[in-house]
Amino acid sequence: MKYLEIHDSNYDRQLRVVTKTSSLFDQNVDQRTREILTAVQQKGDSAVIDYTKKFDKASLKPSQLQVSPSEMGLAWDEIPAKIKSALRLSHKNVKDFAKASLRKNWTGKNAQGARVGEKYDPFHRVGIYVPGGKAPLVSTVIMTVTLAKAAGCKEIVVATPCNSEGNVNKYILAACKLAGATEIYRVGGAQSIAALGYGTKKIAKVQKIYGPGNAYVVAAKRLLVGHVAIDLLPGPSELLVLADSSANSRWIAADLLAQAEHGSTDERVFLVSTSKKLLRDVEKHVQ
Repeated sequence: MKYLEIHDSNYDRQLRVVTKTSSLFDQNVDQRTREILTAVQQKGDSAVIDYTKKFDKASLKPSQLQVSPSEMGLAWDEIPAKIKSALRLSHKNVKDFAKASLRKNWTGKNAQGARVGEKYDPFHRVGIYVPGGKAPLVSTVIMTVTLAKAAGCKEIVVATPCNSEGNVNKYILAACKLAGATEIYRVGGAQSIAALGYGTKKIAKVQKIYGPGNAYVVAAKRLLVGHVAIDLLPGPSELLVLADSSANSRWIAADLLAQAEHGSTDERVFLVSTSKKLLRDVEKHVQ
């Protein structure tokens, strides 16, 4: 943690440095992403495989792009009991909240006697991106796949990067199995967003894409607007915690880490306090 005190002689300058906003619209990132999208649109699975080899160092065949149900089952069997318990608990919390907040159909009559109302139908096929490189985000699975399942989506397609051996993080696979993913592809980056948005021989096009990612993933989502529906453009996380001496230092550390773990190096995570003891305690728990 870096400390900055308001009484420091160069406080204003230091504050400007640490709060400088990171850009989501890097022209170099945009240009490279456009090249990836065009290649996948034109060449399909072969381009997806080429980029997976280039970026993730994994040599895959078209038949290996999709994770098999047996791999998902094995991943669930292999993870520790404590992790299973934590996954079940978080999944239940999110599922219960999602079901309680589902929008409901309604009908009525207007002043002229015409029948009016709203009807909500789930998407049939959705794509979800789950970061799996520097920071395999199991939490993303719980907070996206679970909602799609609660909404009634029939086909829930997850794309997540593999390692150089072609393996997907087992905790991500286990969470996908629990939450209800129907298909998983061991493909990450802008190439996976392109495959979900355009469709390839092995990866059928989806109706809408959800989930966070690095600068290339976010650029790909932005550039595909109009070809496919997009949830939002989640940029690098920004978090500011204000706390006095009465705050729980463990909880603060957990909140800070929950955003800093995203791993893009562009996260902006701050803690402001009047208590030096609290700051020291939080740093201890963060470590």
